[in-house]
Amino acid sequence: MDVSEKVDMVLRGLQQYFAEHPDVEFVSAVDANKYLDKKGILRDRKSRSGAPLRELLREGEIPNAEKVGHLWRIYRR
Repeated sequence: MDVSEKVDMVLRGLQQYFAEHPDVEFVSAVDANKYLDKKGILRDRKSRSGAPLRELLREGEIPNAEKVGHLWRIYRR
């Protein structure tokens, strides 16, 4: 799977997360990666929870995201 396919799957997974949590304005990288791992979309790392998603965030692959302090937030579109 190439990066664009992975990003597409992650974005669809995030849309699903927000559909299931309509009252949530944003999700942290750690919580989002846990959700994506549970759904079989993006494997999380036990030693560094949220790291696979943070890598995509640092590369600018995930829209509607920002780093606040040392934590990433992914906002509902």
